[in-house]
Amino acid sequence: MSNEEQQADGAAWDQLPDGPLVPSGDEWENLFSAEPEGYTLTPFPPAPPAEPAALVHRSPEAVWSKIGDQLVVYLPATTTSYVLNSVAGLVWQCLDGDSPLDEVLADVADVFGVDSELVLDDFLPVVGQWIADEIAETVPGEPRDDCETTTDPWRRLDSPPNECGRAELARWPNRIVVGINGTAITVASDQRQIIDSLRPWQIDLETQLVDYVLETEPPDIADQPSLRKLASISNGCDPLFRLRDTEILVETFWRMLASFRRPESPGQIRVRMMPIVRDGVALLVPPGHAGMISHRWYEAQSMEPLYTATSVIDVASWTVRVDRSLLAGTKPGGDLEPAYPILHWWLPSADPSAGITPGDAVAHVMRWCFGTDAQNAGQVLTDIATAVAIQLPGLAPLAIERIVEQITPTVATELRHELMDAIVARFNVTA
Repeated sequence: MSNEEQQADGAAWDQLPDGPLVPSGDEWENLFSAEPEGYTLTPFPPAPPAEPAALVHRSPEAVWSKIGDQLVVYLPATTTSYVLNSVAGLVWQCLDGDSPLDEVLADVADVFGVDSELVLDDFLPVVGQWIADEIAETVPGEPRDDCETTTDPWRRLDSPPNECGRAELARWPNRIVVGINGTAITVASDQRQIIDSLRPWQIDLETQLVDYVLETEPPDIADQPSLRKLASISNGCDPLFRLRDTEILVETFWRMLASFRRPESPGQIRVRMMPIVRDGVALLVPPGHAGMISHRWYEAQSMEPLYTATSVIDVASWTVRVDRSLLAGTKPGGDLEPAYPILHWWLPSADPSAGITPGDAVAHVMRWCFGTDAQNAGQVLTDIATAVAIQLPGLAPLAIERIVEQITPTVATELRHELMDAIVARFNVTA
């Protein structure tokens, strides 16, 4: 337990500043309601409110970091982050499991000089939601139905969507299940030699879906022989990259497979982002965003997109590296390519014009981390908080697969152009 956690455990009130505190009276309503600022409740229907007499404890599986006046709570089991404002964060820290919830909230009311009934009305639904989301639990904790003991040593990828991956399984007789640094990956291709090259990493494991597909010679489009489909890498049936140059695509495929390894030291985080390099510096963009733009456009801007699934950020030097091809070394993962200084990095957003707080950024980046588990989550969260302190990420439009599902192709094209304009502006070049 860190010093910060020890201080928060039963002594959070000692951390309050001296002198008058805000809010007071009616100002409470303006600062906090049943949905704390930055805290996203789970989909409807909402969880039932917590019982006033319940003994509630912070989840022992949750890790947290204070970012400014916000608290970011991360639950490795569900890979979910929660951003709590100063008041909600204080209450969450004070859930020690020893005092009834109504007494804890009465203390909050006394400290802030507000009516205890108002605080109870505001917080009982929120604590109930925290319990449902498993960042808090009642004492004694009830056994969870979803906890199953397994001896399977292989991690599975959390994508593609199951139905998409299952649909692809029948299409690809040339497929193989490989084990790379503890992760089981199902790979398919229209090229038998690609599958044969993966034999050294083959594992004996049944699969019900396809994770990644490399298609180098796509069939012609029916009734439109003049249109040519591009070679592609897909996550299930969802295209990640489409390229005319199959040599680059195949190299990307081997690099993506090599990227399924974890950083070996603190201070490094592996994120689901890829570098776009120009003049020796890198702009980090999620692969789904980078794949929206043609390779020819990047070349015309003197940019080199290093297509991959994940990259490694070294926080201390603020640089990024990608993996060499899986075939480049004698062990899975290979070595890393040379480092590039990071110019900027982007996060997807439904509203890129909106602002983003450091706490929101830390919670958002946690969603884009790869290989985070209960053992390393605390260190990863600390490293991300350090990275956000170095440079607050910008916001980019939603990933293209979400756009295509939800809105018209015309709007998707506009967002692609918006992203292109933003990349040009960041590198300070003329399109």
